[in-house]
Amino acid sequence: VLAQFLMEESGKAYCLVRKGHYATAANRLRHIMFYYFGSRYDHELETRVEVIDGDVTKPDTLKPLIKKGINTVFNCAANVKHFSKGTDIEDINVGGVKTAIEFCLKAKARLIHFSTTSVAGFTRVENGRPALTLNEQTLFSGQNLDNKYTGSKMMSELEVFKAVAEHGLVAKVIRVGTLAAREEDGEFQINFLTNSFMGRLRSYALLGKFPYTLYSGRVCLGPIDMSARAFLKLAKTPAECRLFHCVNNHILPLGDIIRAMNAEGIPVEFVEPEEFNEALDEAAKDPQKANILAAMLAYRNMAGDPSLIPTPVTSDYTTQVLIRSGFFWNASDESYVKAFIDVLKGYCFFEQDNLVR
Repeated sequence: VLAQFLMEESGKAYCLVRKGHYATAANRLRHIMFYYFGSRYDHELETRVEVIDGDVTKPDTLKPLIKKGINTVFNCAANVKHFSKGTDIEDINVGGVKTAIEFCLKAKARLIHFSTTSVAGFTRVENGRPALTLNEQTLFSGQNLDNKYTGSKMMSELEVFKAVAEHGLVAKVIRVGTLAAREEDGEFQINFLTNSFMGRLRSYALLGKFPYTLYSGRVCLGPIDMSARAFLKLAKTPAECRLFHCVNNHILPLGDIIRAMNAEGIPVEFVEPEEFNEALDEAAKDPQKANILAAMLAYRNMAGDPSLIPTPVTSDYTTQVLIRSGFFWNASDESYVKAFIDVLKGYCFFEQDNLVR
């Protein structure tokens, strides 16, 4: 998002960054930008970016920014773990957005808050049809939110719209789908190990099996470089446009990605569901493997109720907004899938001895 801003816009960017293990927050940001872009944005980082050492869970760290004349805040901060024994997920995903809201109201800035289409959760089947479809006019309608992550992201959305209704906050919520590798070169996010979709692919590689019944599963991959362009387009829409589903309108069967993995030397056998479940149960007995498979096991337990299905998500409204802004998604073809699998292979992402670490 920062790179896209520096490429397309002429303003200044203020970046709230935790310094972590780095000497300064600025050093951490420069390291991350070099990982993704090399030296492409070195000049802009020196002349158009000011880095603040801060944390969305510590509101006082935002105080130096109040009088900077900031007019737009992108809240990209999130804890993407699905399960946790503590409150770290809620502290960041709900507490963080409260911090952003408070700042925007004081600075008279608009808020662009990132959520996820995963807030669709699960819904009941009634008369052979899903009881609910999540679109850009739907908040919480009783869908089953099966983990702390999706629950926290829904709560964060409600905080934003509560502030819009009660305090006049100018804000947008952008629900993102499956963020994926760059279209430009297949490069993926630096913390790819925590990405939910890539974790699924990793789980299939660990098991060496994939059920026939999931072959036609719908996957809409949003290359992160294209997604960032779309985010900036949506940020510029009128104030009355408040909720978007930024999802690639081109569908790729999940089975095609598994075929591509096979073609790249990552053996995953297509099997009947019973054989797949047996392999999953057997692998779950190994604590190291069970850690990798945790999300898949939790999803299977939820999906084991035949009266519950993943709530369908539509993005027709957002697609129409984007094409009217001159933005069009490209289809995820075989060359794109091959590129990001090759990159992940380069990190030994699918290696069996690496899967259980």
